[in-house]
Formats: sequence, C-alpha cells, structure tokens
Amino acid sequence: MRKPLANLIAALVTTCVSACAMAATDPGDNPAFHRIKHIDSLKPPTGQLKDHLDTLIDQAKAGDDHAATLLYASLAACSTAKLADDNSAYLATCKDISQEQLDGRATWLRLAAEHGYGPARYIYASSGTTEALGSTEYALEHPAAVQSYLSTSRHYLEALADECNVDAIGMIAFNAGKADGLLYGDDPETAYKYEVITNKLLATYDPTEQMRLEARLPPQRIFALQSAATAFVAEHCK
Repeated sequence: MRKPLANLIAALVTTCVSACAMAATDPGDNPAFHRIKHIDSLKPPTGQLKDHLDTLIDQAKAGDDHAATLLYASLAACSTAKLADDNSAYLATCKDISQEQLDGRATWLRLAAEHGYGPARYIYASSGTTEALGSTEYALEHPAAVQSYLSTSRHYLEALADECNVDAIGMIAFNAGKADGLLYGDDPETAYKYEVITNKLLATYDPTEQMRLEARLPPQRIFALQSAATAFVAEHCK
C-alpha cells in the first residue's frame, strides 16, 4: 500500500464486512505462505461524523483501539475534504466538526498505536512527521520528537513485518528504496531485502524495482540479502 496520506486514509476508510483488524487471505498472495496478513480497511460511521463523535471518543478513551483509529481516520478525511476545492464531501460528512477537533486528530492515532493496534501502527508510520506530530511547526521546533517518531515508526513497521504483514513489508521496501526516504534514508540493502520478501509473498509480481536495487549492490551482497529474505519468509510466513 504505497500511497500518499490522503489516498491511504481514503483506502482504509471504506466499508468492510467485519470489524477491521489484521486481515488474512488475499487473491494476490502466494498460497505457499499461510501466515500472510494485510492491513484491512476501516468501516466508517454513516452520515455526519458529529453524530458519532462522542461515542467514538468515549470508546477510544475506554481502550477501544479500533474506535480510536477510526476516529483519527475520520477526522483526517474531514481535514483533507476541508482543504479541497469542492467542499461537497466535507459538507456531506463533516459539518460542525471544529478545527480544534481536526487539529487534535493525531492524539487518537498515537494512542491506538502505543497500545499495539496494527492498523494504527501502520498508518502512524506511513503518515509522516507533520501528521503524526500534529503540525509542521511542532516538528520543526522539536527535532528530538522527530527522531523519536522515526525510531518508533521503524519499530512499528518491523514488528508488523515480523507478523508477515505484507503491507508493512512493502512499506519498508518502498521507503528504504527512496533517495529521500524519511524512515530509512537511502538504504538499498534494506530496500532490496524487503523487496525480495515482498515478491516472494505475492502470487505474481513485477521485478522492475528488485532489478533496479540489484544494480546498486555488489553481487556478494545480493546473494547474502536473498538468503536473508528466504530465511525471513521461512521463519515468519510459512
């Protein structure tokens, strides 16, 4: 799931059949690996968010991490809709939601992520410093908080990867493979290892990115990283 935040939220806040958590089984998965997981979508409240807000807040404060994540995602969707040229989506679901509520949305995401809820951890790590910390100004004024965010995000993604969550595995590969990757910097070895893991877990895949990364690595490292990827899927995904 390699998407900008607005698209990530839109993808996650969709109707799903069951209460959303760590979903297994996907037609794109390699059937040889039975422990593959995905980040499932979130079932949004219907109608105006204001009609559900107090209930979601009460549930989140009581320790319902799914409710806390849904609260964050719904407020984030409203924030995105408010900035759009066409405000029809905002008016359809977000009337009377205050700017203070929108600005405080990351509090709920951090809460659920700290409690270990997988979807919250994935969104947190994918969201970037400005979104996760609340504002660009806060991030600029608190470099220690930025470093903590980066370290925590890597921990969250790697813990999800160890559960064979293919979305988290793909996110590590994607972020580490970018010259300006926020979480891992430009780390072709990490990117290559997790790209190979991702491709092993898919029923079919496009080898373009794996080949691009191979071109940046010496042959002996390619062999070692392929061996590490093979060992990873055997330990975590079979």
